[in-house]
Amino acid sequence: MRSRIGCASRAGGQWGHRRSEPMTALSASLAERSPPPSLAAYNTRFLSLSARQRVQWKRKVDNVQHLANQCTIVGVLETHVDGLTAETFFGGNIDGTRRYYKDNIAMFVNDEWKRKCEPRFAVVIPSAMVVLTWTVQQLRHWVVLFHVDAHSEHTRIDQLQQATCWDRRNVEPTHWTAFTGDRNFVEFNHQRSSSSSTPWRTSTRMNAAWEQWLRALNGAVEVSQPEFTWKRIAESASGDAGWTYEVLDVAGTNNVGYEVMGLRTVCRRCDDVPFPDASDHWPMALRWNERRGRKRVRLGENAIVRRPIPRWLLSNQRFLEGLDSWVDQWFPYRAEGFAGIDGFTEGVFKFATEFIRDNVVQAATAEQKLDTCLAAMRLLQQDRLDEWKLGRLLRVDPDLRNIVVVDIDLDEPGQSHVDPDVLNRLHDRCKALAQEAVVDRLTSTDTEGPADPGAGACRNHKPDSSMIQRIKSLKKGPQLRLDEIWDDQAQVFVNEESEVADVFVRAAKQRQGRPPGNREAGQCFLDNWGADFSLCRTHLTSNEIEIIIRDGPRGKRPGPDGVPAEVFQR
Repeated sequence: MRSRIGCASRAGGQWGHRRSEPMTALSASLAERSPPPSLAAYNTRFLSLSARQRVQWKRKVDNVQHLANQCTIVGVLETHVDGLTAETFFGGNIDGTRRYYKDNIAMFVNDEWKRKCEPRFAVVIPSAMVVLTWTVQQLRHWVVLFHVDAHSEHTRIDQLQQATCWDRRNVEPTHWTAFTGDRNFVEFNHQRSSSSSTPWRTSTRMNAAWEQWLRALNGAVEVSQPEFTWKRIAESASGDAGWTYEVLDVAGTNNVGYEVMGLRTVCRRCDDVPFPDASDHWPMALRWNERRGRKRVRLGENAIVRRPIPRWLLSNQRFLEGLDSWVDQWFPYRAEGFAGIDGFTEGVFKFATEFIRDNVVQAATAEQKLDTCLAAMRLLQQDRLDEWKLGRLLRVDPDLRNIVVVDIDLDEPGQSHVDPDVLNRLHDRCKALAQEAVVDRLTSTDTEGPADPGAGACRNHKPDSSMIQRIKSLKKGPQLRLDEIWDDQAQVFVNEESEVADVFVRAAKQRQGRPPGNREAGQCFLDNWGADFSLCRTHLTSNEIEIIIRDGPRGKRPGPDGVPAEVFQR
C-alpha cells in the first residue's frame, strides 16, 4: 500500500481525470492499434551556439535530426539557453518536428503524430523534469523527460521526491507511462568503470528514492541495456590519463494497456548517430517491436534505405585492398552514366556487407581498444560468462589474449572463474589506452583546423566558395532595405529599433511548436508563371560529377544507398 504522507490526493488533480474504463475493454480496443510512439533522449551538454563552436553545433544538429527521423519523440537535455534562443538557432533547423521548450529541456515531436494525438506539455520540476500527455481510445499516456541534478545527491533525492508527489496526484493505475532521461547516478556497481583508485559505492538512499519514483509512475520499470551511456577521458594535473564510464541515461515503461499486443520493449544506445563524440553522452532510444515467430527481416542490399557502411571499416587495410580489387574487376564492364554509379553503389554495399559478415575487424584506434577492454571487464564480472561474446572481443583486440585467463570447473560444466589479477591487469590496460586516447584526441584537434568560416546559423548553409554563392554575387542592383514593419497587435507601422525587435520576439514566441509558415504561400505565382525552361540543360557533365564527388563531405553519414563519400573519392 502506497504512503500518501506529504502528498495531495489524486482526486481533483491538476489534469482533472475522468473515470477510466475497465482495463479489459481498453486492452481489447488497443489490440488493433499501433504501438506506442518511440522515444529518444540526448544530453547535448549545451547547444554550442558560440562562434567558436560552429563545427560542434552542426554535429549536434545532425545528431538530433537523425534521432527525429527515427523516433517520434526526442528529448534534448542541458540546452543552457532560453526557449526563444534554442528555437531560433537550433530547433528551427530540425525538419518535420514541433518543438516545446522549458528552462534547459527541449522536446522535439513528430509533426504528423502531433496533429493526430494533440499532446499537452507540462513542467513537473523546473529545469529537471517535464511531461508530455495525450489520450488514445480513453487510455491516458504519459512520457516523462528528466535531467536530475548532477552535483548533489541531496538535491537529486529531493527532486525525485517532488516528482513522486506529482505522479501520485496525476497518474492513475490505468494510465500508460514511459520515461527517459539522465538520472546522473548509477544504481549498481557494474554500471560504472573508472581508472580512479578511490573506493566507490552505490547510494542506498538514492536507489530507494529512484524505486519510489518508479512505483509512483504507475509501476514503471527500467528497460536495461548493456552499454555505458556516458564517458569522460581526460588528462589529470599529474599528466596521467583518467577515464570514467557510467550508465547514466536510462529509459523504461509500465506497458499498461498494451499487454495483449505482445510487444517487445527494446532500449538501446544510439551508436548510429552521425557524430557520437559531439557530446560526452550517447543518445538513448526506447522502442516497441512486434513479437514474430518468423525470422526478422534485416536491411539488406535491396532495401530502399540501407544501413550505412561503418566509418571504422574504411580504416581497415584488408577491406580497402579487397575493395580496390573488386573495383578493378568491375571497371571494364561498368555501365554508362547514372546506371554505372548505381551499379557501383550496389556492388560496394554488397562487398562491405559480406566482408563484415565473414570477418572480425580488429580495433585500430586507442579509443576502440579501450571500449573493447571495458566490455571484456564487464563481461568477466557477470555471474555467468558468455564465452561466445568473450571470444569475439578477443578477436577484435588480440592483445587481450595475453591478459584474459578463465578457469573452467570440470566438475560443474558451465561454471567458470576469473582470477582478480586478470581484472587488475585489464584495469591497467584501460588506463594506458586512455592515455593514448587523450594524445590521439589532441592530435586530431590540432590537425582538424579552424571551423568553416562560411558556416552560418542555418544547417544547410554552404561556404562562400560554392557555386550558389558565386552566382548570387553576380546579382547587381540595390539591396532590399526595411525602414518600418507592421505591428499586427497594435495595427500600426513601427520604425523604432526596440519596437521592431518586440514584434519579432512576439512572433517567434507565438510560432514555437507550430509550422514555420504557410506552405501554400506563393503557389499562385508559380502556377501563373510564364517562364520557359525547355532550353535549359537537364544533365550533368562528367566534370561536374567529378567535382561533386571530390567536394563530398568526409566523416558524414551517407545517404539512402549506405555508401559514404570517402568510397567514391577513393
